[in-house]
Amino acid sequence: RKSVEATALTVNSKLSGPKDIDMSAVEEASGHLTDMGTKAMITGGVLAAGLGLAVNEAVKFETAMTEVSTLVDTATTDMNVLTGNVRELSREIGAAPAETAKTMATVIKGGFRDAAAATLVLEGSMKLADASFGDMTETASSLTAIMNAYGVKAAGVTGVSDQLVVASQMGRTTVTELADSMRKVAPLAATAGVGLNELLSATSALSGVMSTTEAVGSLRGVLAALNDPGKEAVETAHSMGI
Repeated sequence: RKSVEATALTVNSKLSGPKDIDMSAVEEASGHLTDMGTKAMITGGVLAAGLGLAVNEAVKFETAMTEVSTLVDTATTDMNVLTGNVRELSREIGAAPAETAKTMATVIKGGFRDAAAATLVLEGSMKLADASFGDMTETASSLTAIMNAYGVKAAGVTGVSDQLVVASQMGRTTVTELADSMRKVAPLAATAGVGLNELLSATSALSGVMSTTEAVGSLRGVLAALNDPGKEAVETAHSMGI
């Protein structure tokens, strides 16, 4: 503003009569005003865009939490507490609240309907996804499937996550690939009496000579045979360390 006023004074000082006008001074003042108007428009546009994004995220979050409310018994589950847990974990992990709420729905669909249990599994899923650069919802889907197959309670989510990380480091695979593969073979392995650690170790070893998908395919064949065992199947399983 001071700059504009100074320019205006300059214009006045150069007026010696109706015709004695320094047009360069007038143009300079006009330029200052135009710059101010442009900056105001840009600032306003940025603020409007930010507000629109915030509103959109809020709507997505509310929609996701509405889905969560349909999956739990609202008579015994405090949705305000559950919503607060989702927001807090979002801040802690650095995730979008809407994505966290969507992952919470996946956890509950996976069988962890108690609010405290669901929050524990949600936290474990988010931390594993964050550490492995994976998708939170897919990670939660894999973890809950593995945990259900082996009857692991919510408090054991960290133990399962740690086993997945160690196994991925021991073989030529990633946590995401391994977790996704395990959810497809874990029920069969559990039925055959093969522990998760054994299953992960065998998959990790095989991933050194074939893809994770191929490794799990091979293991599925062996595990299927173990459920109706013959001598050859048992010997094959023992040679693979399971």
